Amino acid sequence: MKIKMIGLIGLGRMGKGIAKNLLNHNLKLNLFNRTKEKLKEFEEKANVFYDIENFVKETKIFLIMLSDYEAVKSILKFIPKDEIIIDFSTLYPRAVIEIKENYKNYVSSPVFAGPKDIEEGKARIIFGETRNFFYENHLDFISYLGNVYFVNDSIKASTIKLASNFIHGVFYVLSLEFNTFIKEFDIENEIFEIQGDRPIIDMARRYGKYYNNDVEISFTTELMAKDIEYARISAHEKNIPFFITSSAREVYELAKRYGLSNKDWREIWRIFKKTSL
Repeated sequence: MKIKMIGLIGLGRMGKGIAKNLLNHNLKLNLFNRTKEKLKEFEEKANVFYDIENFVKETKIFLIMLSDYEAVKSILKFIPKDEIIIDFSTLYPRAVIEIKENYKNYVSSPVFAGPKDIEEGKARIIFGETRNFFYENHLDFISYLGNVYFVNDSIKASTIKLASNFIHGVFYVLSLEFNTFIKEFDIENEIFEIQGDRPIIDMARRYGKYYNNDVEISFTTELMAKDIEYARISAHEKNIPFFITSSAREVYELAKRYGLSNKDWREIWRIFKKTSL
């Protein structure tokens, strides 16, 4: 496998998992992060850069894992327009269109995984280009992160991730309302015994296991609120009614105001409790 110099931008929870995975596979890796402290733990294993200009000079394949479109845009302006850019971030379709107008080798490749999953190579990567592009540009190393699904289109790739995230986020709010309701009326045992074989009831029960429990952070409340908003924007552009999703977004925004921004998104159950935070 012929590999050009790979550079990763972004060492948040997911970015750190990507870096650890690739380094564990003995790849030479350039690293850049806007928060310099996060680079220190990698100084002995990777080539860390504290300025973006030198990082760009020494990198041929750019991997990006950042929080939102604004963060991605702030980095792209430093990267030559003909370089290969694999963006694992979750964006929205119009953002991807805008980027590809200027960066012909930009590929949206969002991932389904938590930090531990991607570190262990158990992620699902939605690759927004063809198999030929993948292999001709020696991107095989991405398979170390997990299973790669080729959808041949970056807009499709970003939209698949958004659709998955917003249905999880919205249904979780509904399940919290459902679980709060059945707890208050003390009908948990009866409803699950009588209706537990119904798919939607069973899903609500499985989501209910998070209720009243701390959860290891895999995806924060702030990011879920952002992705639901991205989905809402995209739906609005297509004139798609988004009544329930828009309401669910307000729950995540409320959770942020309660100080849950950096908690796992499943801990929004806290705002359903009658006691104060």
